[in-house]
Amino acid sequence: MQYLILEKVLFQSNSDFDICSQLLATTKTEAWVNCPRRMWKDYIDMKEMLYNQKDVSYTLNGINWGLGCNSIHFLDHLSWLTNSKLISIDNSGLDDKLFKAKRSGFIEFSGTLNAVFQNGNTLSLASERGVGNPSFIIEITCKDFSFIIEESSSKYTFQNLSHKAMVSNKEKKMTIPFQSQLTQLVAESLLSKGEQYLTPYEESTHQH
Repeated sequence: MQYLILEKVLFQSNSDFDICSQLLATTKTEAWVNCPRRMWKDYIDMKEMLYNQKDVSYTLNGINWGLGCNSIHFLDHLSWLTNSKLISIDNSGLDDKLFKAKRSGFIEFSGTLNAVFQNGNTLSLASERGVGNPSFIIEITCKDFSFIIEESSSKYTFQNLSHKAMVSNKEKKMTIPFQSQLTQLVAESLLSKGEQYLTPYEESTHQH
């Protein structure tokens, strides 16, 4: 068995996904897509609380964070956190104007992308064009609690809710690992134990 780890965005056309699937099957290769938030300790802890929760609301708001390039990370994030499959995406909230991405030959866009998942879970990703470095805040809310996450500041706030009213909140430090700290763990886990923590290729294909 061969193993392959791919980076997002996977391909530029729908037909490429089918071609890749056929090649993986022919060569008996298992493949995953590098959505590393699945390996972050704090998100693993959140997943234990969110797993199989219903009516979870996931909102991300920020500026210049690359909606076109990076939205796949957050679609995968909610799917993994709540064990719910993506059902539909609504792109009617995207801005009409396109602009150049930081990589030559590619484009970016701004606006809002909305998605619906199983169990009544919803996601909203918004990126505005503005002055300053890329930044965003994630808010994940369900019936009894919520998380407000500021990755750029390495912190998050846990809020205990009762009938939508906040009972208590606690700010916690968040560990944001570098990719260089994760790659070795991925390889060791895969080669020695046959375990893999990233997104399976077919699952990511559906999200793409």
